Amino acid sequence: AIYAVNVLGNRVVMGGSFSDSDGVLDSSNTYNIEAWNGVVKSRFGRGLPGVVRALTSFNTSGPGASSVVVAGGDFLTADGELGPITVNRVAQWIEQIGVPPAWSAIGQGFNDNVYALERFNGNTIAGGLFTSSAGTTLNRLARWTGSSWQPLTSTDIGLNNHVYALKSYTTNLGNDL
Repeated sequence: AIYAVNVLGNRVVMGGSFSDSDGVLDSSNTYNIEAWNGVVKSRFGRGLPGVVRALTSFNTSGPGASSVVVAGGDFLTADGELGPITVNRVAQWIEQIGVPPAWSAIGQGFNDNVYALERFNGNTIAGGLFTSSAGTTLNRLARWTGSSWQPLTSTDIGLNNHVYALKSYTTNLGNDL
């Protein structure tokens, strides 16, 4: 099943619950995330060994410009070519010229599942079932600051129910509970 779709450059990135979209079981299989450019599919390391429920992507500019896919879901690790790394339900795949692409953790991740991701004003916003990250209370909605997951604002107490979708529009961030 596919639960999330996003675009990265000329590729459609799909996340969900699948292990061999080509029907062939071999060591090159992708797990729960892959991309398609209209001709061929591509993989992201060995994938994410848990359901991918949300995707967002963006490009950075300047020296070291990169393309980034952020995935959220039920997974605790990301499987890179060199082995699994701990990510706790949210991970980023970074593609940068001259550097091998790889998965990396985004802070300490979350204590429960991520169901929604969105980019808003240059920030990655996450929503889901989680209530904390690295001891910070978040109540199902969080913003990545570049060093940690934090509430959206200093006065934000989060939400009292699960977040399943986020969408930015004009200068506002909407959520569907």
